[in-house]
Amino acid sequence: MSKKSQKKSIENNVDIVALAISHQTQKCFDEVASQIRKETEGPLYESVNGQPGLIRQIGHDGEVIIGTFKNQTFIKAGNV
Repeated sequence: MSKKSQKKSIENNVDIVALAISHQTQKCFDEVASQIRKETEGPLYESVNGQPGLIRQIGHDGEVIIGTFKNQTFIKAGNV
């Protein structure tokens, strides 16, 4: 792996490392999560605790929609 591609790979993984470390306090987690939302194109997805199979879609405006994925498409719960 070239030094240039290695550097790019490290830069692409910094957010993941920062997010993992940030779980130590809620304030740090919120700051890193906010930064990642600003830098991410499209919505973010996360699992819903205690609800196997459900996914939380978080839009850039903060809107949260609960649903599932079917055939690589997000489907809002209740529309399945």
